[in-house]
Amino acid sequence: SNYGKIIEENKSNVENLMELKESLDKWDSENSLYLTPPITKFAWRFRKYLKLLISNSTDEQVSIENLKDLRHILIQYEKVLRAEIGIFDSAPVGKIQDMENIYNFLDEKIHTLDS
Repeated sequence: SNYGKIIEENKSNVENLMELKESLDKWDSENSLYLTPPITKFAWRFRKYLKLLISNSTDEQVSIENLKDLRHILIQYEKVLRAEIGIFDSAPVGKIQDMENIYNFLDEKIHTLDS
């Protein structure tokens, strides 16, 4: 999640991409015992992709196209992890009051600031 925010803020570079890979490697080492084979395969491929992305990036920069791909992979990774623990597409346990009003309020504020 954090790296997705870095991409959105246009602050991505090879250095923080290496930090992402190190964090992912550490997390995987600490948690892989709890993961099923499909997510383990996904995680292995993701780590390999990051390694290649880092080694193929030049001048400390990552191409816009690669960042778009990375953002997509991060979203998918979060989805499969949520599915792994059984919370993907699950409804909240409690009732959230006025969510549609909250969404509309935020959309209005975003539109105002974005204009």
